[in-house]
Amino acid sequence: MPGIRASNTVGLGDIWFETGLISEFRVQPVPDQNLHALVDSSYRRDLLRITGINTRLRRDLQLAPFFSGTLGLAQFMQLELWNIPWDGEKLGASRASLKITMPGNDNLRAYGAALLLETTLSTEEDVYSRGETTPGFDPLFHIGAVADIDFIKLSTDLPYKAFFNYTNLEDYRLAHAYSQQSISFALAWKGWRKEAFIRTSSTLYKALPTRFDLSPTDRWFGPHLDLVIGFRAFFGDRFWFNAAVSFDPIAPTAFYSDPTHKPPRISTSVEVPILFQETRAEAIRALIYTEEIRKRARAELAKHPQLDSTKRVSGKDSAQGGVAEIRLDKLELRSQSQDSTQATLKELFGDDAKKTEEKRKHIRQEMRQLEELLQ
Repeated sequence: MPGIRASNTVGLGDIWFETGLISEFRVQPVPDQNLHALVDSSYRRDLLRITGINTRLRRDLQLAPFFSGTLGLAQFMQLELWNIPWDGEKLGASRASLKITMPGNDNLRAYGAALLLETTLSTEEDVYSRGETTPGFDPLFHIGAVADIDFIKLSTDLPYKAFFNYTNLEDYRLAHAYSQQSISFALAWKGWRKEAFIRTSSTLYKALPTRFDLSPTDRWFGPHLDLVIGFRAFFGDRFWFNAAVSFDPIAPTAFYSDPTHKPPRISTSVEVPILFQETRAEAIRALIYTEEIRKRARAELAKHPQLDSTKRVSGKDSAQGGVAEIRLDKLELRSQSQDSTQATLKELFGDDAKKTEEKRKHIRQEMRQLEELLQ
């Protein structure tokens, strides 16, 4: 989900591709065209120091495209590459991230954790460092940590997942001016082929020695907040659509005068698997959603026993994310065999029987565990 890291990694050999747009505010001095050509970063206070108090700054809202790819190196490890090819004026930044998660990644687990080893190559002008010639393209090495709780593992009536993220580089554009510590908490509702989430982040900054201040105060200031609301939806046969909006709920306009405050931002993207094999965790989650649909259909039938078995009952959370029509004559109140379950899956989601069998064959050894989970 946009801005949230989960502890899970993609399966071995899986390749995911994502592309989208993200909004950026760029602040530039207007009168001095020479300086405008040299300094194209988004720093505000120091631009005022360079250009003078009376210099008017222009604030431009831009939409920058980005691309990312994820490769499953092992069942517990993945490599992610992220890049902004063009930020409106020049080549954008790039990031490489290696995620290493705890054992049990290929199963539905309640508690997960992961370590992130990352490097960012920024193309922003370094106007801060003493003796630095611009632009400086030195890579920035940083780390992160992820922890989450998947409540659906604890109870199938709780389709929620809670996240905790930490990183020591929140904004690469400010890396030469401030030490950074950022933590995020998020809660997501995970439905069948759709998800919604809310995230809040808190960032602390500490000034580093720069050409403007050789001996800054040794204290952390902040925290600065960032609130994000977004959703994900599956459409077609392969595509995930993501959208999110973020803003500072305490001081939404403070980014005009303070570079550490976050401006409002929107982002949209589309994800698609290039090579993909469904993991056991994903298959078990799909079966749980299927079982919940069947339970609701049985409950509806019990409320209306006079209904003819050939009639249809509308229900939500269908395979298409809207209203589903479930044939009651295909849903039995007694325990169903594996063959009957496959027939139900075909009826509910329109999957070919052979395709369904292939997608589920690698979790048949986990069916007993699934039955215990659904009790």
